[in-house]
Parts: sequence; C-alpha cells; structure tokens
Amino acid sequence: MNNIYGVLLSGGTGSRMKSDLPKQFLKIRNMTLLSHCLKKFQSWGLFKMVVVVAPAEYIKETEEELKDFLQPNDRIIEGGKTRHESTLCALSAIKYDENDVIIFHDSARPFLAAKELDLVSRGAVEYGSSSVASSVTDTVVIAEDGFAESILKRENVYLIKTPQAIHTGLLRQIMKAKPGGVPTDLSSWVQLIGKKTHLEKANPYNLKITAPGDLELAEKQYDLFQRIENIE
Repeated sequence: MNNIYGVLLSGGTGSRMKSDLPKQFLKIRNMTLLSHCLKKFQSWGLFKMVVVVAPAEYIKETEEELKDFLQPNDRIIEGGKTRHESTLCALSAIKYDENDVIIFHDSARPFLAAKELDLVSRGAVEYGSSSVASSVTDTVVIAEDGFAESILKRENVYLIKTPQAIHTGLLRQIMKAKPGGVPTDLSSWVQLIGKKTHLEKANPYNLKITAPGDLELAEKQYDLFQRIENIE
C-alpha cells in the first residue's frame, strides 16, 4: 500500500431531520457533525489527502465550517444527485495509483473511531474491500402485506455502516467493468462485479443521524463514545 485517501460524503439535505440546514451542519457539543468527522480523520493522521463532497449550494458554508481542520492537500468539491454520483465525483478528484486505499465515511456518522479506520484500511489491503458493520440481536423477519412471512438467521444478518474502504486495484476492476445498477454504498458496488466486502466490527456508538431524535440520542452517548475511544 502506497497512500491512503479519505472521502467524507456530506450531501444530505436535512429533509428527514425537518431542519432548514443540511444535517452535516447540525451540532453535537457545539461542533457540527461534519467537523467531528473531519477532526477524527485528521487526528488519525494517515491520510495523504481528504476530499469532502458537499452540495453545490453549500460549498462556501462547508469551506467556512472546516477551515480550521483542512490540510493543504485537502479539497472540498461539489457532489452529485445521488450518493454514488458523489462517490464518483470524489474519485475523480483523487490521483490514486493501483496500490492505494480509499476510505469513505458518511458525515452523518459523527462517532467515528480511529480503530474503525485501522480495521477497514487493513481489510481493504487484505480483501480488496472492507466495511464496518453491526450484528443484530433482535429477531429479523421478511414481511409481506403487514405479516411476518419468514425469519432470517440473525447470526447471518449485519447492518452495514461506514467507514468503508477499497483497494484501488479492485476499484480499477470496477471502473473497467462499468457494471449497471445504482449501488447504495461501497459494498453493493463491489458486489455488482461478483466481489465481496469483508466485514469488521463497528463501534457500538456508530450512530447515523437521520431523524430528529437521533441528535438527542447522540448528545447523550457522546461521553460514552469518548470513553471507549480513550480506552482503545
């Protein structure tokens, strides 16, 4: 592995949060979700470059928000209409070779652990693609018309989260294959060419801020997350 590049996807609009601001600008402990994520990226210290993907109409606000955390090599770029389009925009801004690793993270997940970055970067080198994920403890069913039709084996069910990482050797295979479909994340993109993503254990506080109640929950979990970060 030569270099590691980071991508922060922050194209949310805040519609589900019922907020006038995109959710990446909402705050936990007086710091925006986006700043929490970039601060963790920078404190990890292994990125050659970080690309922040932002909505076109919020580029200036993103620059102002992140001015204290951006390094000289980092860039803020305009994203696309979908997550995948934004991913492609980020990749076009990175001059990677065939032996690099690119890590993607959602800015709506402020509780990013350094250990997770360690795990997915190593996983990408060993397996080509890697993602953190959480196992489930509840019974999981497939429903139809409001009725449970079948029960899944919960030991085989995981919730995919970010960060996710890909080795650029595999990335070039995907780019060359140009598979159809609209992937929703890195693992589904890799799967389009018949490859698999290795799963790593997510930290227990890797929460995605999606609905208004999530922000309140994150405030309450902040100290607990900091405690496990300090232990690890």
